[in-house]
Amino acid sequence: MIGQRSGSVVPTTWDQDFEDYGVLAERAPGTIGILQLDYGDYEQDFADSIGYRVDPDTQQIIFLYPNKDEDGIGS
Repeated sequence: MIGQRSGSVVPTTWDQDFEDYGVLAERAPGTIGILQLDYGDYEQDFADSIGYRVDPDTQQIIFLYPNKDEDGIGS
């Protein structure tokens, strides 16, 4: 995951990202997807959650939140 960016940010292309990030360069482009968020999207969810994942079927982010009623871990 690439974190929040601010200031004078130049958007990159899919090909540039594959060149710039070694972990991507090791993969075949057809085997991964991309979920691009605008600055600040889900900011509070990322701050409050204990983890997250992307549902590959819906392409939606699923956040895991602490559940103080059950040992502090839950969804």
